Amino acid sequence: MGVDINNRITLRNALADLATWQTWTGLADQSARRARIVWPEMDVDVFPAMLIGLNGLRWTETGNADSSSQMRVSGGLSVRVWDEFTDGETVQDDMDRFGGLVGDLIADYVRQEETFALLLNSITQDAEPYSLLQQNTHHSQDEDEDGVDDTTERLLWEGRFSVAWGWR
Repeated sequence: MGVDINNRITLRNALADLATWQTWTGLADQSARRARIVWPEMDVDVFPAMLIGLNGLRWTETGNADSSSQMRVSGGLSVRVWDEFTDGETVQDDMDRFGGLVGDLIADYVRQEETFALLLNSITQDAEPYSLLQQNTHHSQDEDEDGVDDTTERLLWEGRFSVAWGWR
């Protein structure tokens, strides 16, 4: 298995074990918390949830003068966090709630990083790290009997950050 895949699994396990994620999901079971953190192309239908994608690898020559130079690998992972919009809240209040939870998740990781198998060089958030998305799910039944297949609409928050690891 490639180093990038191993690091994705390691990051998933570390994030799932954070107290912030356990409290946010309300799940005491470690396997259930890990199941909420998926790879691209996997379906997500229960929230909160996370997706960890690969950001690529880079091999760098160490350039030692004594001909013992070696290639060192570094890479990155992108993380997307989703949660449902809280009904009855204003967009601003719910964005503050969601953004606070994502920030707590990152801070919790940083506080405990030395205990994890994956040491990071950096964690980066975009200038606008949160978005409100609309998810439409089409159902092939007509439960309200109006002659049209039903669609469920759901508002979701998406938070984004990326991590870098390895040789710099």
